[in-house]
Amino acid sequence: MYHYLKDKFLEDEYIISDEMKDASIFGIGNGYFGIRGSFEEFGDVFVQGTYVRGVFDKIVEIPETVSDNSYMKKFYFDEQKLKEFEYEDSCINIGDITAFRIYIGGKPFRMWDCKLKSFRRYLDFNNGGLSREIVVEDEQGNATSLTFHRVCSFACDHLFLQSLTIKKLNHDLPIFVESGIDLLCKTNGQHKIGGACFSTLDGKKCIRVKYGDKYRMKGLYLYKNEAQGFASAEGRGGCYGSFESFKLIGREGQMRKAVAFYANIDGRNIQRSAAKALRPVWSSLYESHLRAYRKAFKKVDVKVYGNDVLDTLLRYANYQTLIGFNRHDHVHSLSAKNLTAEKYNQFVWWDCEIYQMPFFLLTYPKECKNLLLYRYNRLKASEENAKAAGYKGAKYAFCSSVNGDEQVWIYAKHPFLQIHINGDVAYAVLNYYYHTLDRDFLLECGFPMIEEIIEYFISRSTFDGTYYRLKCVTGTDEHHDYVDDDAYTNVTLGFVLKEFIRLKGELGYRLAKLSEEELTDFASRLYQPEFVDGILPQFDGYLNLSKELIVEGKSDKKASSFQMKQSGLYHLSQVIKQPDVLLLYSYLNLGFEKNYRQNYEYYLARCEASSSLTYCVHALSAIDNGDLKVFEDNLNASLRIDIDDVQGNAGQGVHAGSLASGFFLFVRGILGAKAGEGFLEISPKLVYLLSRFKLTFVYHGAPISVDYRGKRIILSSKSPFRYRLNGSETGEATRLALNYDKQIHIYKKEETI
Repeated sequence: MYHYLKDKFLEDEYIISDEMKDASIFGIGNGYFGIRGSFEEFGDVFVQGTYVRGVFDKIVEIPETVSDNSYMKKFYFDEQKLKEFEYEDSCINIGDITAFRIYIGGKPFRMWDCKLKSFRRYLDFNNGGLSREIVVEDEQGNATSLTFHRVCSFACDHLFLQSLTIKKLNHDLPIFVESGIDLLCKTNGQHKIGGACFSTLDGKKCIRVKYGDKYRMKGLYLYKNEAQGFASAEGRGGCYGSFESFKLIGREGQMRKAVAFYANIDGRNIQRSAAKALRPVWSSLYESHLRAYRKAFKKVDVKVYGNDVLDTLLRYANYQTLIGFNRHDHVHSLSAKNLTAEKYNQFVWWDCEIYQMPFFLLTYPKECKNLLLYRYNRLKASEENAKAAGYKGAKYAFCSSVNGDEQVWIYAKHPFLQIHINGDVAYAVLNYYYHTLDRDFLLECGFPMIEEIIEYFISRSTFDGTYYRLKCVTGTDEHHDYVDDDAYTNVTLGFVLKEFIRLKGELGYRLAKLSEEELTDFASRLYQPEFVDGILPQFDGYLNLSKELIVEGKSDKKASSFQMKQSGLYHLSQVIKQPDVLLLYSYLNLGFEKNYRQNYEYYLARCEASSSLTYCVHALSAIDNGDLKVFEDNLNASLRIDIDDVQGNAGQGVHAGSLASGFFLFVRGILGAKAGEGFLEISPKLVYLLSRFKLTFVYHGAPISVDYRGKRIILSSKSPFRYRLNGSETGEATRLALNYDKQIHIYKKEETI
């Protein structure tokens, strides 16, 4: 059972069948490391996992596909490509660096092989670590207390720290501990760690390995143990890895282990860096972590009053989002599972720019530039992607790993048509600018990216004599493939074109690839969908489809395997996988408001929510339209997505885009704050699911503190910020107090009431 404590997310019951799910939701990290919440005494295959941002190689991947109806056969899978497919890029499980192999009375300790007298496992938001406190008893009644603790350092990205405290409660059985690194671990069921070389460096145990031949990535592990109440002992051997053995010499002792890991992609002199990182004593390393972590977590923390469960859920979601973000470089970017598992191979998807990046624009805007630099550094690869497809400009990979070339599974048809990824990247550049006013980045990197993206869309479009149309595409709703003029794709691109033309003129950017005539002609003639009886069609012909879904087939694995809730003929139906049109109104700040309520109700009724990215969009659309019950339900679904296993696949890793929504839904949803180039738009909503919340977000480089007390809100900053309240009243302030006017149901400046 899970418990939502003030500073902890806690589990007090061990359920074997939940090990995979719990390994995901109890994962820890620091943006460089991601470590699943497997047990230190033994890391089961598919439960254990340690990942490092950007460490990839080639694996053999066996797809488990089921085409049980004509829709799947025609639109979803390419059966010939299924025959050809074998290899795919993937993140690599670098081994079990958490390993404490424990022997009590000569018997290997396994939690499932003894009587559990007590069990507590928890993520602690005060220290950023995972702890496990257990008391176990053998068949003879001999009881032992074990307390485990682990953190990924926020002071040095490359450090992992852990401790183990053992106490004999009523016996004098011998206890041995082997502390080190287990390399007998698998990635997608395969051994990818090879060529191990064991040595010492700076007086500490050292391992050098390689992970494959495609990218020739290598890793260096350096570790040390500090033992209190233990004596060195002879090792048991028989493992692939490196361990130091110890025997408990009294009734109680503590092991402290520190591991430094560097990959060859981390620069030169990694041996020197690893040795330097481990020189301080464990306690000093841990204190440095605490200071750095608490400073980092403070930026994303939200304190909720009057709803203890929501308080913990939100802090949990913010913690999981923070630990997936590498703040210090742009070797890699955000992935759909963060660094919590191998599902989706830790590729970078459009989730990054649309669902995850808004969190960091509000909390870490300067570091957020790294996400865009990752894309900029793959601009040349994107040009090659476009060229290979027969087009000009830059076509960003729908699934991106190391180099930026397309990594979509070749047998899946629709991702190759999801060209909205290019509009997403371009929009993210603009969104970053609205939040930061970083003109240098816009001129040097952002505009060149946008220009080449536009060049791609021009060459990809079809001119019908009146409009440029984008035919044979797939929007965000993957249930409908091979459609023409998807609303999300076209409207987002139209916004990008308008803003690019405006900003390049204001900032003096000169086109490098396009002519002014090409640009203005395409911008003025790009087809924009028109409302039909108040409804914006998701794509050309969408409103002619049936509102019902014909079911043909009987596979019971669809929801977990292919994110379909039924074996339906979706191409004949208006039933959608996830929001498309509603994204334009909500998550994207396009100024898109016409017929919002009508479209919200229409598309909410047609979405089967078979994507985890549904709930946050529905939550935001709901609060925008005053539908507080739907807002609360979908906010909870977003935050509980993995804890409650809403989608049935939490064991495959956390749903990072969904978890990243919590902070955004408070700032953009409840507070109604949108970052504009000239103003911070504010349009607060009165909610009743809490009595108060406090948070801080950043706008144009200035932290703004928010104290929301229901009918009274105070925003304060050390620097003046310009604002526009409720779409009309403008001003500049360092302190803005708002009170709720129950007569007209809006918030007004304090002095006007």
